[in-house]
Amino acid sequence: MKTISDSKSRAVLDIPPDGIVSQCFVFVNQSPSKPLLQLVAALFSRGHDVTLISGEYSSQDVPPGVSQIRLTPYNSRSILRRLFSWIVFSFRAAMCLAATPAEATVVAYSNPPFMPHVAVFMAGWRRFAVVIRILDVYPDVLGALRLCGLVGLWPLLAGLNRLAYPRCALLTTLAPRMASLVKKYSKSQRVEIIPEWISPCSDALSTASRAEHRSQFGLPVDALLVLLSGNPGLTHDPGVIAQSAILLESQPVHFAMCGNDIPYVSKRLKRCANVTILPRFADNLYRQLLATADIAIISLRAGSEQASFPSRLLGYLAAGTAVVAITNTPSDLADVVVDHSCGTVVPAGDHEQLAAVIGHAVLHPEWLADARANSFKAAESYSQIRWLPVFMNQLENIGGRHRLGRFKSIATPLKSERQS
Repeated sequence: MKTISDSKSRAVLDIPPDGIVSQCFVFVNQSPSKPLLQLVAALFSRGHDVTLISGEYSSQDVPPGVSQIRLTPYNSRSILRRLFSWIVFSFRAAMCLAATPAEATVVAYSNPPFMPHVAVFMAGWRRFAVVIRILDVYPDVLGALRLCGLVGLWPLLAGLNRLAYPRCALLTTLAPRMASLVKKYSKSQRVEIIPEWISPCSDALSTASRAEHRSQFGLPVDALLVLLSGNPGLTHDPGVIAQSAILLESQPVHFAMCGNDIPYVSKRLKRCANVTILPRFADNLYRQLLATADIAIISLRAGSEQASFPSRLLGYLAAGTAVVAITNTPSDLADVVVDHSCGTVVPAGDHEQLAAVIGHAVLHPEWLADARANSFKAAESYSQIRWLPVFMNQLENIGGRHRLGRFKSIATPLKSERQS
């Protein structure tokens, strides 16, 4: 039986008859991924007030009603430019969070790495709830850089992690080995594993379609096509691919590098006839490019293997591409490739073994066919249908509890005043 007090509580909390409470969510990520934009759109479609603070304006992937605040974009041209863009973005995002209402739930991604700490600090003042999403485990990934100038960042970030992580409402990361690293800083706070997700690509292209699409991108039709794509980032090592391409110049193998410019790699490959450097494409063209590749390469620098999980792997799996993971073990990346038999693993920095693996694929097309088929199957473990509702429900539950807690904290003093 519904009482008068229940009705008043629902009115104060603004609960509609269908039971879905409109909540306020603020997402902060300097370079928002496709899954993040899909999550934003899904929450908005359920009637929530959603704001996206980022370094890019995503008009095509975000519903018109979502508030977008564009700040400093990510600059990957050099270590110093990365660091500068991180600091400036974090400072400007803090100014935005200073105006965020106490009823909000702020989802702070570790891109830039200072953002989770900034969000928790601002929450101490504004009293909103904070969800932390760890995409790379800092400061552990700094071990892969070996840059003396960044040594001081390690104790700073480690100390900030130990202060911030236990104070968030939810702490999430992408894979099991990453979660083990995050636990070093989280004390008793539980670490939830919620991977990025992928929408399945269309069925594999026919031989004629593959040839047609390769010609569209200016790629050879009759060679084994090896693809490296995406943002190279701090943890990736495209230099080893460049060295392998030089070793394979006399083989029927062609390399395609697609994405943000990698100046030192591009310079090294200018005289290589078996390499094509492509710009970053829109999503539909990029998916077509993935479907034309025989092998996709993901490279992690030594030292970053347990601190990072390259989400571009999921796009390769969905496209049915065999994967060569250049990484030391154990790592989450190697675990996926080995467990699903969708490719092979090469030790970090070993360009000679990488060249040997690609040469083996040329001579053994049956291995390539099996790996491609297994990639399609592996993609089902990371489907959007499975993981987007999990994350969305987690956020709605946290937002609802936070909103109710805010209501009770306000209602209790008022009740005491009436009784006195």
